[in-house]
Amino acid sequence: MTIANMKSILLSFILTLTLSAVLSAQIKIGVNVGVHSTLSGSNADGLFGFEFLDEKNPKIGIQTGLIAEYVLTDKFSIQSGINYIHKSIELGGWFNISDSSDYLNIPLRIKYNVANPFYIAVGGGVSSTISNINEEWELSGEIGLNITKDLSISSGFRQNLSYSGAIPLFTPNNIHVGSKGFKFRSLYLRANYSL
Repeated sequence: MTIANMKSILLSFILTLTLSAVLSAQIKIGVNVGVHSTLSGSNADGLFGFEFLDEKNPKIGIQTGLIAEYVLTDKFSIQSGINYIHKSIELGGWFNISDSSDYLNIPLRIKYNVANPFYIAVGGGVSSTISNINEEWELSGEIGLNITKDLSISSGFRQNLSYSGAIPLFTPNNIHVGSKGFKFRSLYLRANYSL
């Protein structure tokens, strides 16, 4: 998938959301902004299966985006949207690696209004780095609190289902000992506002 294709998909998504919102009062459009902490779950495929990297410090990143929610009933709705997420990791051990990337994320979740004002949402989604298209599938879940009709706060998690790339590992003597892939896990807190 090229950048031009990604831009075409994004433009089509925005036009579809806008047209749907105009044609149906069942769809709520909104924005979200928040922070998240990225944790890595690493892939131990180094020399003889030994771990060469350990997670040092979780890194705080930002996220912001557009939300579309299709209301099915008073209790159920389907959520999607598009988010910009900045993810960072810092690993240590035999090696010190620090990396950060910018992602576009398209979630798809089912939201259930448990009891006013609380809700839960579960689902999945796909993310891709902005610099080089690298598709990553994920599971997600969140709990939220409706503060007003249009404003809510939520907290949740994301778990990648596939490894994100691989970093070749070398000892201080330049002996190749394997490679390292990452399954990102994120915890987040955000505010959501319906327009």
